[in-house]
Amino acid sequence: MPEAPQHRLWRDRRATAGACLDSVRDELRSTLDEATRLFADGGGDSDAWFALGVKVRGHADLFAAATYQLNEWPEPDDTRADLDEDMRAGDPRIGRRNPIVAKPRT
Repeated sequence: MPEAPQHRLWRDRRATAGACLDSVRDELRSTLDEATRLFADGGGDSDAWFALGVKVRGHADLFAAATYQLNEWPEPDDTRADLDEDMRAGDPRIGRRNPIVAKPRT
């Protein structure tokens, strides 16, 4: 019997997350280092913080999604649909099963 599409998706996303986790972690760490430097340099202005906030959120979202896909997403058993049923509009976890291949918006 061929592999179910939801299981193939789970396996592919898990493999991608595993392959990208170190680089995603490094990007987040680098962005947080930027924040530390900004504090050390006197705090910067609001434009610098707004721009950095977008970067931090993007990198944190990618790291959270990779962590979920690699360590927390249970393997589907194919007896029922594999859905994130607890998600509601506005939930920051929406998208945690999306591929970890694109860079965050900066």
